[in-house]
Amino acid sequence: MNKPYKGFLNKFKAIFISALLIIFSSFSQAQLDASFTSSPLSACPGQPFTLTLDNTSQGTGALIYSWTITGPSYNQTFSTPTVGILLTNSGLYTVSLSITDAASQSGTTTINDYIEVYSEPSISYSLSSTLGCEPLCVTFDGSGTTAGAGSSGIQSITLTTDATSYFTLSPTHCYNTPGSYSTSVVVTNNENCVSSQNLASITVEPVPIMNSPITAADVCSGGVFNYTPTSSSTGVSFQSERVTDPNINGGSPSGIFNGTINETLNNSSSSPITAIYQITVQSNAGALCDSIFNVSVIVNPTPTVTINNQTICDGDDVTLTAVVTGAQGTGDFTWAPGGANTQSITVSPSSTQVYTCDYTENGCPATTAQATVTVTPLPTVTVNSLTICEGDIATLTATPNTVGGTYSWSPGGANTATINVTPTSTTNYTVTYTL
Repeated sequence: MNKPYKGFLNKFKAIFISALLIIFSSFSQAQLDASFTSSPLSACPGQPFTLTLDNTSQGTGALIYSWTITGPSYNQTFSTPTVGILLTNSGLYTVSLSITDAASQSGTTTINDYIEVYSEPSISYSLSSTLGCEPLCVTFDGSGTTAGAGSSGIQSITLTTDATSYFTLSPTHCYNTPGSYSTSVVVTNNENCVSSQNLASITVEPVPIMNSPITAADVCSGGVFNYTPTSSSTGVSFQSERVTDPNINGGSPSGIFNGTINETLNNSSSSPITAIYQITVQSNAGALCDSIFNVSVIVNPTPTVTINNQTICDGDDVTLTAVVTGAQGTGDFTWAPGGANTQSITVSPSSTQVYTCDYTENGCPATTAQATVTVTPLPTVTVNSLTICEGDIATLTATPNTVGGTYSWSPGGANTATINVTPTSTTNYTVTYTL
């Protein structure tokens, strides 16, 4: 064999043997199975994930692990056979595992978006009020609350306040007792992720009260009503105004009284009228809580009494009547002299006398009324007696001690001071004189 051919053959053998060695080496370094499992595949933020190689009995000798986990704001590597992680950011995470054994066999598995961290519900509430007066009703508007990105919806809501729980998104609760109240909200979405939040504190302040009497003592028309409201609540002020009534002070309302009421009240009617004052008691700080009380006062009319003067003859009697105007006439009468307490009295003075009457109705006195009873003495009259012859005329004249009266003769009925008569026999004539 010539030398060139022999050299070619040796070179071919060397190449062939190298190829066989490469093929043998390739078969001797077989790939390892790096498939893995996560438990669970999805969870809520803060819940644990456990990653485990599916086949741990492969390869030669101990396996070397290299885990890489990447996701939202997360990129970590691990070298342990089993990896336990807590992920707080919602989203999808890619997991890659490479394993190598003592014989330098290896395997790699990468699964993109393998595990998922669900979004927690997002809680957003607005409150209709966080400061108010009892009773305070607050609407909790949870329309801004969502199940979270990627969630299929809200599973449940629990809002708890004032020892009461509501299971709707936007409830209304009424606080009937003063105090400070906390409110918590727990929302669970369909992926069983839970969010909780404490809402703004709610302060309910007491309504101030007035403890002075709401029924005041009566006043007489023309009198001054004086009233000072008081309250057991501290830090309050008072504003008062009389309600319009056509019979009180001409129908005009009063002005605003800050604190004490001091007003002259006139009743233009003849009946008692109740005047009403609306008094507002208001806190001077905080929610400025207030309350309104009605204070009533009866304004009694002031009566007027009159008595007519009378003139009587000596020995006669007369009835005096006290006439009441401007009131009901149901009050008390007191006469003097005598002390009678009736509306009318009958008197028979022997001389001219002044009588007075005091009258009080509903505690309101009238000005004392008086009347004079004038007593006129009885008049006297004389008539001349005559003796005549039968057929003559006799003139009879009545002479009174006081002129100005009237005459009445009998028989005959004449009414003049002098009469002419011609009796046929002795006759008695009388005259009645009235002054």
